[in-house]
Amino acid sequence: MAGTTRAMVDDPDGIRTADPSLCGDCGFPLAGAPRATTRRHQIVEPPPPLHAWCGAHTLRDLRSIHDGDPDGQLWAEAMATTLLDAHHAACDARDTAQNALAPEAVAFIRNHYRDALARGETDNHGDLSSLAHDARTLIRRMRREEDMILRFVVDPTVPFSNNQAERAVRPVKVQQRTSGGCWRTLAGLVDFAVVQSYLSTAANGA
Repeated sequence: MAGTTRAMVDDPDGIRTADPSLCGDCGFPLAGAPRATTRRHQIVEPPPPLHAWCGAHTLRDLRSIHDGDPDGQLWAEAMATTLLDAHHAACDARDTAQNALAPEAVAFIRNHYRDALARGETDNHGDLSSLAHDARTLIRRMRREEDMILRFVVDPTVPFSNNQAERAVRPVKVQQRTSGGCWRTLAGLVDFAVVQSYLSTAANGA
């Protein structure tokens, strides 16, 4: 099968001139030396990775805090509601082929996100209980990693959670645990991986 690639363009994004003053091999001065012909080549930069926090894990952390003191940790419930509302908005954008949420929608979500954190800091200030300590730790983490936690808001192609990836590797971890961490033969390992690959692909396409 013939391969394909991007065609060269007449108007490149950048031009670099290589004009050394000395020869890199012998050190002879190159002033006045004839110039080589221009060489054209194409460089394709890989896209930057999109790192994001799992929303399902964040919701579990918030629920743990809220369940410990429902009346005293209302900020955790407010934050969970904010994240779920943002998740639904991102799903709606994805379903309607939108590349991004409207700027005012993103600003609205961020304001509610930060308001919940501010409420949590106020409610847990000076409290020496272990629950308050855990709440402050979570608040600091969510404030520090706001961009990663809300990545799914600014880029609808990013999933809210990584549960799909966890489901894909869970059978392997279960097999490792039940078999003592190893397979009897390499062929058995290969067969297991092939079967799980087919099952995972079939489930994703269903």
